[in-house]
Amino acid sequence: MLKPLTNEQQIKVEENMGLVGKVIQDCVHTLGAGCIYDYDDLFQIGCIGLCKAAQTDQPGYNVAFSTYAYRLIRNEIYTQLEYATRRGREVATDPDEMPCSVLDDENTEQREASLSLLHFLDRAEADATGVLHPCALWYVAQAIAEQGADFVYTDEVTFEGDIDHLTVYHFKPDYMLDNLRSNNYICHLSVFSAKLLAAVGGDERAAYNGSQDYDLYLRLTEKAHKIVHIPHLLYYWRSSPTSVASNISAKTYCLEAAVKALYAHYERVGVPVDEVSMIPGTPGFYKTDYTITKPGRVSILIPSCDHSSDLSTCVESIYRRSTYEDLEIIVIENNSREPATFRCYEKLQKEHKNLKVITWQGTGFNYSALNNFGAREATGEYLLLLNNDTEVISPRWIEEMLMYAQQDRVGCVGAKLLYPDNTIQHAGIGFGFLTLAAHMHKNFPVGHPGYMGRLVYAQDVYAVTAACLMVRRSVYEQVNGLDESFAVAFNDVDFCVRVREAGYTNVFTPFAQLYHYESKSRGLDENPVKRKRFISEVERFQKRWAKQLAAGDPCMNPNFDLMKEDFSFDIKPLE
Repeated sequence: MLKPLTNEQQIKVEENMGLVGKVIQDCVHTLGAGCIYDYDDLFQIGCIGLCKAAQTDQPGYNVAFSTYAYRLIRNEIYTQLEYATRRGREVATDPDEMPCSVLDDENTEQREASLSLLHFLDRAEADATGVLHPCALWYVAQAIAEQGADFVYTDEVTFEGDIDHLTVYHFKPDYMLDNLRSNNYICHLSVFSAKLLAAVGGDERAAYNGSQDYDLYLRLTEKAHKIVHIPHLLYYWRSSPTSVASNISAKTYCLEAAVKALYAHYERVGVPVDEVSMIPGTPGFYKTDYTITKPGRVSILIPSCDHSSDLSTCVESIYRRSTYEDLEIIVIENNSREPATFRCYEKLQKEHKNLKVITWQGTGFNYSALNNFGAREATGEYLLLLNNDTEVISPRWIEEMLMYAQQDRVGCVGAKLLYPDNTIQHAGIGFGFLTLAAHMHKNFPVGHPGYMGRLVYAQDVYAVTAACLMVRRSVYEQVNGLDESFAVAFNDVDFCVRVREAGYTNVFTPFAQLYHYESKSRGLDENPVKRKRFISEVERFQKRWAKQLAAGDPCMNPNFDLMKEDFSFDIKPLE
């Protein structure tokens, strides 16, 4: 007998409404016009099965609630179809008539309870209903057939009420491990092979109820042979005030389950972590504190030409705020002329035993040559390239970068850099933007979450700025350091591309923050000699990386406007 739902049961029903439509699609759609019930009738019957599942589900089941509910919904629909067919009874297509038609043999108490439930479910139907683009499965089939994909996912968009009222466009990157460890960006639409599912131990797990899909995606991507992202809006997710699409923060158990899923993921892949936590103020995004298993000296390389006040601010902030102890600072003197500069050098070396000043013998300014010279003099296992016009904000900035730089799969690690007015100067570089490369989210306020939270979580990026860049010495030497033919411009991006081409991942972490006192209004130098040099570096960069520029940035999305740094859209039509 059906009884009124408890609050806990009602929540389970709300969160799993989409299962009803899925069961109808999977099991009943083939009946077509010959079916005794229309879709609304079937939906209401299926909702009764969902309510029964919520009322009978018990803690400790070894199967996810969604799996359990799917079976009861299917059984409820099949039972009713069999019953109606056997009695030869036609049911009205008016959904308002359907409950009485189905339940006319029930007692009064059950009928009233059922009608109450159906009224509630009728209102909640939209909460978890998604719509596939008509071409969605064709694109998926193409990815499987042509690319050998065993895991496929697409972009998605949220809508409210009518499907024409689109609200949030989620244009995703290709598969990026650090992004997935920070949030379940894959979500809808996802398709994977039965063989892959079996290899990871089967379907969604009850232990991760609320984030069982996140747990499943982590497991699947660990074992997948070929992951393909289709950069088209092929899934439409209806949002309502009570749905996850609208507000996940109200469902804290989902967030806790996600953290649990991440811990399990790290245990499976053998990656030691100190802590996994939810990022405050941004529900659905997570921070991993990797155990620093490969500590070592960090050699901070700071090229310097006069501007002693900037240098002093930079160095003192390192010593005053940094919590990492095994470091050395190498100041690379570059043709300074002001007496104050050399007095500053003398003072810094007297006050700090692990700081030394070395003199580059070259002429002019060559950022690449200066850092290569400094790297040869460094003693650390890690190199940290740092501009002299920076100031440390985060005490654990070195640890936050080192926990990624130590990983064999990672190459360059970049930090979040702010202008003095607390707007974003650097939060990762988009490759191919503004024809070459650009700082994404530039000029956004520091407290802004960024596009789909990209300013608050660690993620894979194509490149990072050498204004603050950490890399293992072994990687630096493997790619022969910075290319000295790029004296001023694009030397850091070129370096990052070469690191990527060598098989490494570059990472941006927002948890290492510094001020960068570079002028926001700095433009192209009008000096004819410098302008000529800049143009030659642009041309060399474009020629060297023409193939990669044409392919686009897999860490971004082809539906972003390449001429803007603010994640504006330039939505591409379906091929």
